[in-house]
Amino acid sequence: LSLPACDSEEDLSVIGGFLDSTANIVRYWEPVARPFNRQIYDVAITGSGTLYIAVQARTVHRSDDFGRTWVPDSTGTPADFAAQNVTTFGNHVAAYSDTAIFIKFDGSGSWVDAHSGIPAGAKIQFIERDETASLFAATDSGLYSFNQSASIWTKIENGLPRNTGIRDIAFHSSGYAVALTDDNDVYISESGRQNWLEEPISWQGDSVQQMNINDRRELLIVLFSGRLLIHTPNGLQEPVQRISGEDVYMSPSGLAFIVRATVSSSDEFSNDERDLGVARSIDGGLNWLSYSGGINDPIRDIAFDAAGNGFAVSTLGTVFRTLVPVSR
Repeated sequence: LSLPACDSEEDLSVIGGFLDSTANIVRYWEPVARPFNRQIYDVAITGSGTLYIAVQARTVHRSDDFGRTWVPDSTGTPADFAAQNVTTFGNHVAAYSDTAIFIKFDGSGSWVDAHSGIPAGAKIQFIERDETASLFAATDSGLYSFNQSASIWTKIENGLPRNTGIRDIAFHSSGYAVALTDDNDVYISESGRQNWLEEPISWQGDSVQQMNINDRRELLIVLFSGRLLIHTPNGLQEPVQRISGEDVYMSPSGLAFIVRATVSSSDEFSNDERDLGVARSIDGGLNWLSYSGGINDPIRDIAFDAAGNGFAVSTLGTVFRTLVPVSR
């Protein structure tokens, strides 16, 4: 994927960004469009470079020019379909709400209903692709895998609890996978999703909001309090700084990002707290630095293509992209 040249006036390149000498800041991002005056919920990019976003009015829009222009894309969906999220797998894209899933295959003109196999009334909590671009749905009735040729979902158990919902799912490029239940329990599968084993973890009275897997196959965990923890083979570990945020993401090169991040002093008697906006870690989540240069809006979601080009969407309706691909 080759992006068009950046429209910027920076005069000195730095690692991962550009020094804006007029503002004395390093800019990592540039705004490419503000197509809406309302919140953008989610962003995803296909293997061929097409961008999709879910907007506050619960509509899906598409961009074929790296986010500069956007068009509504709802052909095939009912008028009352309220898309909240978009997820890509290969050149396909899934848009979903709490109760409905529609998929567009290979950039075709229409969306098709792809809810078959998931029980009526089940709440769809999260949909994610694995390292082979296969699709999985975490629902309050369990975990399901998508059979693309038959266009049907099949429930996965193989050690997962039968009567408990799955709230979140994360995959590593090695085939390692982690599922979080509605009861706040963590289950791990080493490869192929054939067998799942519970991983005993104590959350110290809190519960998990979202999780991801770093390049060392350690869990990056965001608690509902916002606090970030790292689950290592030696147990839970605090980052060097006390960092809080909303969602944690991994780039293809293994860098970790967290949005709406704040960092506070490790001194329990200090109230020192700094707003980092978007923060980046190059060491699996131990140390974090701000990666917000060029962004002035609160960021809701981030997506990366295979080359490391990043796209971020804001609560104010702006689409940003990285000035250069993110890498170590």
